[in-house]
Amino acid sequence: MRSIIVGLSAGVLLLSGCKDVGQEPPPDLSSPVFNATFESIDIEDSEILRVTYSSFKTPQGFYQEDLQGGSPYYESSLSITPLNLRQPPFFELSTNDRQQALAWSESSSVNSAYYRTLASERETDRYFEFRRVYQPNTRDIVLSRVHKLSYLDRSMYDFSHPSPFIGRLNARPIDEPTVQSLIEYFWFINNHAVFRAKAIVSIPTTTQDTVSCVLYHLRFSQGDFGLRDNISLDRMVYAVSRSTGNIVARSQTLRYVQGRMN
Repeated sequence: MRSIIVGLSAGVLLLSGCKDVGQEPPPDLSSPVFNATFESIDIEDSEILRVTYSSFKTPQGFYQEDLQGGSPYYESSLSITPLNLRQPPFFELSTNDRQQALAWSESSSVNSAYYRTLASERETDRYFEFRRVYQPNTRDIVLSRVHKLSYLDRSMYDFSHPSPFIGRLNARPIDEPTVQSLIEYFWFINNHAVFRAKAIVSIPTTTQDTVSCVLYHLRFSQGDFGLRDNISLDRMVYAVSRSTGNIVARSQTLRYVQGRMN
């Protein structure tokens, strides 16, 4: 059984001379303290509270991107279609053809609430990306993306009828680093801008037929005036078939913790 233990490093701050009156304390970036395996996690409520209200976001080595002020948006059968013609199923698009990806991005911008101009483009092993800027407000930036079919196919996942079968991983080999990177990639895309969302740890494991990875993370719901915030400790598992690449995702809430009073 794989186990991960993380603790806070102790440090002593020596002060000399005059103190800076009113100086803001440095942000708390300390890693959470916990003991975790694939099956379970042991973390105190007090530590959940500390991490939630700290500047910590993800553990060291977790999947990251420098979005440079943009917001990722993955083009779908919905986004590229005129408003009066939209109907289910709604699924994210994939291709290995850069021209097709660009055409979908352009169609999406044309059928959006307002048009964003293509400013630049790039590609990775995972996606084609077209950086689009709204000219009247150049801080309005969308990173229009299309999955590379060689990495991921989500055409079988209908957002209008969600199911645990969320896509097919076409990247090879299907091993623990690949699946761990996949679950961290998905979490980052969905949570990088979510207030007080925190990734605690991801742990992969392998059986004869499947490579799986669990991600323990925190979700935050701010309370109304006079009510406490609500924090949940969640366990998310992606299981990827070693033969087909089919991805099944399941999530459960392990417990709730009451946060600060508003």
